[in-house]
Amino acid sequence: GNGIRGDSLRNAVITNNTFKDIGRSGIEITGAGTENVLIKGNIINEFTKQQNFINTFTSGISLVQGAINSTIEENIILGTGRGGGIEVAQNSSNIVVRSNDISLVNKGVVISAHTDNVSIRSNTINGANVRGIEIFQSWNISARDNTIAQPSKDSLVGKVVEPGIVVQQSNGVKVIN
Repeated sequence: GNGIRGDSLRNAVITNNTFKDIGRSGIEITGAGTENVLIKGNIINEFTKQQNFINTFTSGISLVQGAINSTIEENIILGTGRGGGIEVAQNSSNIVVRSNDISLVNKGVVISAHTDNVSIRSNTINGANVRGIEIFQSWNISARDNTIAQPSKDSLVGKVVEPGIVVQQSNGVKVIN
């Protein structure tokens, strides 16, 4: 299962937790009522450990399904070579993803599925097997001052390593530095 799973949280603070050997996702926050959530200073050490989740998208931290006005910052995410480091998706808006350290995942930061107004800033992504940052079907996204280091050959999961930042079917995207 998940380290923490919350639904429709308001004014919540999730800080300074350590999760190890998680079956699915480290922290998963869902629900259209999710507002003003701070996810800060957590350590997620290996997720997607359960065999039945290997072919399912999982992430170290997931903020989805209409979350608004929230921040994910200063977390350390060490993956198992699968899943995403941080996911913001499904009609979420006004989200800040800042100063996170993400390693050994398929995709470092994933912004997708009709997400609007997200700032991805000053994150370090090491060993992203496929992509460092993926922006798909989203609007008004800013990716600034991120550091991405990918494997020089095929990824650990047998896929070809793609560009560090991939933007598809999106509008108003700014990639700086």
